[in-house]
Amino acid sequence: MIDINKLAREIYNGEVEDMSTGKKQPAAQTGNVSNYHNASSRGEEGLSGEDAACQYLEQKGYKILRRNFRCYNGEIDIIAAKGPILSFIEVKTRSSTLYGLPREAVTYGKQKKIRRCAETYLAMTKRINNMPPLSFDVIEVIRNRGEIKSVTHLERCF
Repeated sequence: MIDINKLAREIYNGEVEDMSTGKKQPAAQTGNVSNYHNASSRGEEGLSGEDAACQYLEQKGYKILRRNFRCYNGEIDIIAAKGPILSFIEVKTRSSTLYGLPREAVTYGKQKKIRRCAETYLAMTKRINNMPPLSFDVIEVIRNRGEIKSVTHLERCF
C-alpha cells in the first residue's frame, strides 16, 4: 500500500522511490512533481500543515483518499472518508494568530471554489449519482518555529 504522506513528502523534496526497483529517482522523471507547494518557507509551512492534518485525521479514524486534488475549478487540500461520510477539507496553516485565525482565510469565495471542485471530484469518481453524505471541513494548524502547536478540526462548517 502506498503511504500518501510519504509520497507527498518525497515529491516535495524532489525524489520518488521507484516501486519496481526500490531506488530513488528525481520526481520530474516520474511525472509526479508537485508545483503546488514551492520551496519557500510558506510552501514548506503549508506542506507540514497538511502532513499534520493528515496525521490527525488518520488518528481520528479517517481514511485519506486524496491530497491536493486539482481541477479547473480549483484545489482541495484533503479528501477523506470516515464511515459513509466523504469530507472535503481545507487546511490553513499559520505561524501565529497575530492577523487572525487561520479559519478566517476560508472566505465565501474559497468555499464556493471548494464546492465546485467537490462536484468535479464526485463526477470523476462516478459518485454523483450515488452521493454519499458530504462534509466540508476546515483544519487549522498553528506552527511556531517549525513545531506544530495545535491542530483544530472544524467539521461541517460550510
